[in-house]
Amino acid sequence: MFPVCRQVDVLGTGVPLEFTVARANLSTLRTACLKKLQLSARAWLKEPAKALGGQTPLAYLGTEVGAAEVHRLIARLGLGIYP
Repeated sequence: MFPVCRQVDVLGTGVPLEFTVARANLSTLRTACLKKLQLSARAWLKEPAKALGGQTPLAYLGTEVGAAEVHRLIARLGLGIYP
């Protein structure tokens, strides 16, 4: 059996403290993950990609056709298709 949690509104927001803390923790985790993803994305743009003939995605972004190819590559990666 799960312990019964008291739902105490110590901040006067109408939201129990447990939920306020959980929401703050989720927000912190989300921020950390997004920062890591931004750093990873920047690094990925500078890495040669086999699917782009060994060129970097960043090099492809200089033209509309190249940007479309990078977009297709990202879409394939998002679907789990690793060329």
